[in-house]
Amino acid sequence: MDRFVAAEALPVGPVTAVRAGAPGRTGGAPGAEVGLLFQRHYPSLLRVAYAFLGTREGAEDAVQEAFVSLFRHLAVQTFGGEDDAAPGPADNPGPQETLQATLEEDAYTLPAAEFLAGAAPTPADLAGLWLLREPYRFTMVMDAEGRWMSGGPSSPFAGRWTLAGDTLTRHLADDHPCRDESPGAYPAPWRAALAEDGSLHLEFAGTVNVCSPADDREVWDRAAPTTAMGELFRDSVPSLTWATAGSSLPTGLYYGADTGRMMDVMRSGRYRIHDPAATGFPVSDQGQMRYPEPEALRITCGAATVTGTLEAAILPAVEDAFWVYRISASGPACAAGLGGEETWVHVLPW
Repeated sequence: MDRFVAAEALPVGPVTAVRAGAPGRTGGAPGAEVGLLFQRHYPSLLRVAYAFLGTREGAEDAVQEAFVSLFRHLAVQTFGGEDDAAPGPADNPGPQETLQATLEEDAYTLPAAEFLAGAAPTPADLAGLWLLREPYRFTMVMDAEGRWMSGGPSSPFAGRWTLAGDTLTRHLADDHPCRDESPGAYPAPWRAALAEDGSLHLEFAGTVNVCSPADDREVWDRAAPTTAMGELFRDSVPSLTWATAGSSLPTGLYYGADTGRMMDVMRSGRYRIHDPAATGFPVSDQGQMRYPEPEALRITCGAATVTGTLEAAILPAVEDAFWVYRISASGPACAAGLGGEETWVHVLPW
């Protein structure tokens, strides 16, 4: 059956099921306010957006962007002011305050000597999933054997990298589209340094820079269980308030907040889960997600079939917010864990 359903079939009115985690520190924080609005109005707004746009994916994208924009607006009102001062230390700081205190402030504008003041990275330092720091939003996956992908492990936009001292050079695959934009721009050398906060600072050291999502400087934060971003995702989960999404899992790249795994979700509903600890990020689980009726999800993984409900929440970061999803299965989960209420952070839409 087609994964899209008629607009009339979408739920209307209050969300049919809401499950809150352990009480968290909200204190009127933007995340709590937006989360409450999400619980109350997401299904109705999804139906209205579907009626205007005509597709489930378009409706989901529009409604989610509206909630994230609302979060940004409330964050400015809450933490801004005449001098745009950041909030002071809290007696019991939450995950967002802890991350904000950990990350270097406005790293993109540091003087050159400070921007590259950290140690040169090693191949082992570079392996993993990297998130481009706000105000930009992009992802890069690298392994210790010299492969990199812009997007996710299944992305066709890939190549190889080499490291010589403090210079990281990106090489493109023969079919990479950036080759057409400027044939002489690659290989592309970048001066590289690991900052005190664990982020990877890259400054372009070539002559022509193309296909960089952040111009001549990039600041990347690694998402892993032991890093600042990984701790934000994991430690925020207990205080999230979950609402039945009544919609499909959006396409894109996901990070497993509980395990550090990566998951690609395609427009066809197919998914692949990748092991971040193994060379080349091999697929540890894959299958097909279908939506036979509103608020129902069916996962086919190998010979098993899992049915359940898709739930969503909003996870505030420092200046932005992430959508977070989990699947509550009505029976046994897939062998690799999909459907076992693992929390998935949507780090990059496609």
